[in-house]
Amino acid sequence: MELPLTLKHGIALNEDSSHFFYTRTPEEMSVEGLRALVEQYRDTQVRELFFNVNAQTTSYASDVWEPVWHGFDPSLDENQAVFRTIPEAAPGAAVNRRRRAWGFVRNALLLHERGIDPYAVWLARSRELGISPWVSMRMNDVHGLGVETGQYINSTFWKRRPDLRRGGYCAEASIDRAFDYGKQDVRDYHFGLIQELVARYDMDGLELDWMRFPWHFRPGYELEDGVLLTEWLREVSRFVRGHSGASGRKTRLAVRVPSHPLTARAMGLDAVEWARQGLVDRITAGAFYSTADMDIPVELWRELIGRDDVVLAAGMDHNIRPCYTSSRVLADAALTFGAAASFFHRGAERVYLFNFMDSETGVNDPATDYPLILNNAGEPSTIGRHVRRHAVTFPDTRAPGTPESCLLPATCRNNQRSAFRIHIGPKPDGGTACAVLGYDNDSAAGVRAVEVWLNGISCPADTGDIPSPGWDDAAILRRYEIPVGAIKNGYNLLEASTQSENPHTIVWVEIVISPE
Repeated sequence: MELPLTLKHGIALNEDSSHFFYTRTPEEMSVEGLRALVEQYRDTQVRELFFNVNAQTTSYASDVWEPVWHGFDPSLDENQAVFRTIPEAAPGAAVNRRRRAWGFVRNALLLHERGIDPYAVWLARSRELGISPWVSMRMNDVHGLGVETGQYINSTFWKRRPDLRRGGYCAEASIDRAFDYGKQDVRDYHFGLIQELVARYDMDGLELDWMRFPWHFRPGYELEDGVLLTEWLREVSRFVRGHSGASGRKTRLAVRVPSHPLTARAMGLDAVEWARQGLVDRITAGAFYSTADMDIPVELWRELIGRDDVVLAAGMDHNIRPCYTSSRVLADAALTFGAAASFFHRGAERVYLFNFMDSETGVNDPATDYPLILNNAGEPSTIGRHVRRHAVTFPDTRAPGTPESCLLPATCRNNQRSAFRIHIGPKPDGGTACAVLGYDNDSAAGVRAVEVWLNGISCPADTGDIPSPGWDDAAILRRYEIPVGAIKNGYNLLEASTQSENPHTIVWVEIVISPE
């Protein structure tokens, strides 16, 4: 039967391959413990759950790839051989990384020893609750590759085949050690897991996650070898979409790619072409990890694709940064509502939450913000009942050799305006609005001289509340009242200037809209 999607929009949520095993007790390695993970999404606006099954190894007992417990001896402690490349925790450190890794692997193995496949349980329970169940496969995960020999989560295949790595002449960073999809052996190896997943699980669809991690080809060969990837994807699409699960419906194919279509193409991930050729049913465009991209051009994706039968989702990560070198703010409900309002207004059919899990890797205040997001972020009408924050971030994924695209930090000089185009989605019908600007420590003495305009309308400084969480890198956060009538749909131009002879450095910018 078709799932009862009562809302036009909705939330898609990704559960990664390690979070459950890291955060639950051995006693929760049971059918009841697994089902409890899914139960929290009952009667929320979550329409699809994407269960990630792998990094370089799988979190279930695969027949074609090694499971994460390969080489692990549960009778030994965390100092056994498989964990030797994980740095030992310093004396008195809050987190012993080896011990945490031991717990992850032990829990995954416990389920296998008890004859329980976690993904079969999760997928089945999702379907019972009316939530569409998907499997997500990471196509080039490089966790553990910070050391040249890899770690316990890295496969023997990767360790034995250095000739298949994209860096080739260099191995300075983890991404240099990622697989090179220009090589046939790499494509064949990953197709093997795709075939197993489709045959093994009763899913509504399979997602190929090209954002974990998004560098897949020899530097300089992204476009040429991207053509090979498209040809390979045609074979994958034929296989996946030619399969029907136990539920009787055809398996769909989704991809997760960079937030901007031209960036995706430049990295060899030409999702526009994949959609035009009818190879995929769904595209999620989003950031890599450093920050959520709050300015995803969903309407451009739709225009370039030129067809309406491809579902477009816009991705939201839990990190918020104004530039590469800044510290982060963990997303709260208001920042999530701001992103979602913009995404839906631009034509997204889903907001896709990545790293929005129920503990550890998640939002600023899981107890309060998480249920608020799950019950409100999937539909414009419910978003509109809440405060939303529209922060200036940046697209954190870029092809090798292309420039960074950060607006911040920005220098505010005498009679020379700094300008920011901020997409806020639908303009508010009423309520209140303000701009919040953050300044660095050297600017503290002269911020009172800064003047702010929105769409040419003056926004005087006021003494109202600053949204929390704020941003730690700002020595001063200052608020400016926005006349609600100055706000328009979509992009709004926020400008700042100063009458001071001394320039000021702006390090944070956002627009806050409140329904009251």
